[in-house]
Parts: sequence; C-alpha cells; structure tokens
Amino acid sequence: MQVSTSAIRGAMAEPVERHLPNWVGRATPHTLRHFAASDLYAQGMNVVAIQEMLGHR
Repeated sequence: MQVSTSAIRGAMAEPVERHLPNWVGRATPHTLRHFAASDLYAQGMNVVAIQEMLGHR
C-alpha cells in the first residue's frame, strides 16, 4: 500500500514541531528517506541492498 507524500507530511508536522523545532519546514518525507538510508548504511547494511530497497538501480 502506498501512502501519499501529503499524508506523510501531515503525520510528521506535529512530532517535528514538538521534538525537532529547528527542522520545522525542512523535515520532509525525502529527508526522512535519506536519514533512514544513511542510518542503515551506518549500521553496516550493504549499499546495494539499500539502493534496491529504495527502488534505485
């Protein structure tokens, strides 16, 4: 099931405002995606596996 970008933005708005006030207006689904990929890589996941998981070739 796919979730729309606007639904994710809406779900992120209040937690970002509460916990990451410096990121209000800058925390987007795309930055969340990059953070998750970077975190997986930092934990030792293979970069090719991360690319495949994100739909990259």
